[in-house]
Amino acid sequence: MSNEFAEFQTEYESAQNLERFSRRSLFLGGAALAGVVADVTLTNHLQRERSRVEIAEISDDETRERFPNNLWLIAPGFKMGWDDSRRIAESLEPTMRQRGRIAYIGYSNKGLDTYELKTRVNSYIEQEDIQKVYLYGHSFGGMVATELAHHLQRDTDVDSALIALDSSPSSQFDVKAKAELHFLSLLENLHVPIPTAGRAAYELGERTVNKDERSLSDIWHQSLEQLYPGAPSSQLIKSEAAYIEHFDPREFPLASRTDVSMLANMADETVNISSATKHWSEYLKDAFKEVYWTNGARPAHASPFWNEEIYNHKLKILQATLLPLGYYRYRKFY
Repeated sequence: MSNEFAEFQTEYESAQNLERFSRRSLFLGGAALAGVVADVTLTNHLQRERSRVEIAEISDDETRERFPNNLWLIAPGFKMGWDDSRRIAESLEPTMRQRGRIAYIGYSNKGLDTYELKTRVNSYIEQEDIQKVYLYGHSFGGMVATELAHHLQRDTDVDSALIALDSSPSSQFDVKAKAELHFLSLLENLHVPIPTAGRAAYELGERTVNKDERSLSDIWHQSLEQLYPGAPSSQLIKSEAAYIEHFDPREFPLASRTDVSMLANMADETVNISSATKHWSEYLKDAFKEVYWTNGARPAHASPFWNEEIYNHKLKILQATLLPLGYYRYRKFY
């Protein structure tokens, strides 16, 4: 009788443990499912925000009056949202406004679509009666600027007079972090989504590895900034990686009237500057003029908003050399 009771007690305890285990598993499974649904919902929400290409101008009535038909247009770099692009414009405004109005591109969170981008740029230029465009390509934005200049020359009467390449790779072969580039491009080609949680972990890890003299507090806040609705979406980032991987500057030849110069730093840890300057000068031939070295800038790669004094000084020299004004105006604005 005692043996039967012991067996019964053992079976009863096993049943209780199974019940507790099942409830715990059900609860954890439900929580995990809810987390995935919430994550996908948030990811979709982030991608819907700022879903069109935008061109926004820095408001300045005095510059608009002095240069009604001249425009500096900024093409932002990899993983840069609309607010980042505006920061570049505001950082370089003291110098750029000495030659023209200033506008910046905000890429669509649906992904980088060059046809949509060209259409939007052409529409803006026609609407604002712009006759001369100076393009500033921030990092990979230099590729975008080169393609835009090519199409402006081919399809319009607008003079794309200058391209300033800010630490821009000429192709995927100038990019140092090739593994990351290929991985993101592969995800784009396979149409694999990146959930917000995965994006957050990636951004935090990437910024920690590439600290660039930032504090841990800066890294944390910059990582969180990538998750708010105005940040570039994962879809945009994947499409930018695919664009870089397939870009070939030889497909976008430029007329000899377009001057191309580069702002660069040999300490750059993102782009192989020796390779990039060599390739740009070979591919663009007579259009490529000179390299202006941003020595002392930290981080070394494409950082006008962290090194305003250095970048404005170099851009002033570039403008004075390639976009000279008359003596009176030169003295007045410098």
